[in-house]
Amino acid sequence: MPIWPAEADIDAAARVLDRTGRVHGWWPEKSPLYDEMNPIAKSEFGGLVEEMFLAAAGISRTATLSEFLPDEIIAFWRYAGPALWFASEPAFDIEIRRRYEQAHLAASMGVDEGWARRAEGALAYLLLTDQFPRNIYRGSTHAFATDPLARAMADRAIAAGFDMATEPMLRMFFYLPFQHHEDAASQARSVALFTRHRDLTGDGEPLRYAQGHAAEIARFGRFPHRNAVLGRDSTEAECDYLAKGGS
Repeated sequence: MPIWPAEADIDAAARVLDRTGRVHGWWPEKSPLYDEMNPIAKSEFGGLVEEMFLAAAGISRTATLSEFLPDEIIAFWRYAGPALWFASEPAFDIEIRRRYEQAHLAASMGVDEGWARRAEGALAYLLLTDQFPRNIYRGSTHAFATDPLARAMADRAIAAGFDMATEPMLRMFFYLPFQHHEDAASQARSVALFTRHRDLTGDGEPLRYAQGHAAEIARFGRFPHRNAVLGRDSTEAECDYLAKGGS
């Protein structure tokens, strides 16, 4: 992947910039020190420093998928594990953004055929287009922008048998693009895929979530919890559903 400045170098330079700014009165008098900033503010300040590093080195932020390693992306996701995969954890969102936003943007430009011909490449592409944007752009319409690309890759990968060539713990990420789609046919396919997954692995929890998503689409024709983000007006029934904890 591109050789960006190391985290330790960014932190060290950020502290220098912070101190220099205080000496020259660049920041508001009561602004927190770099190390005392909340995670979001610290990430934004560190991002500014990172941009300064890249500009000084003449490195472009524009990347292509060929600059990233599918196996590295998968290893990062595997190490994070289920406890973080589906949680709303700001620090984890920030980590994904720092590591992989450029890879996501590259993936959004289209699939790399070298990736598409391997199970590992297809899985990494699905993470970049279906999972990571939900972390990077949480609470924004951008979180769903590359869903069609993910569905297309999932369809292609399943036809090639790549899901069955992948370890069971990660296999679900070939199926989630259909679960995320506000479409009855996609929901039916999701339930069918997760039913097979349960039958093969004995793990029925993903199927329960798939059935829950399918039930929402059958009832509302869409996911009510997305309404606010997408600027959609909620119906009375949807408001009642959300008020009672529906998600």
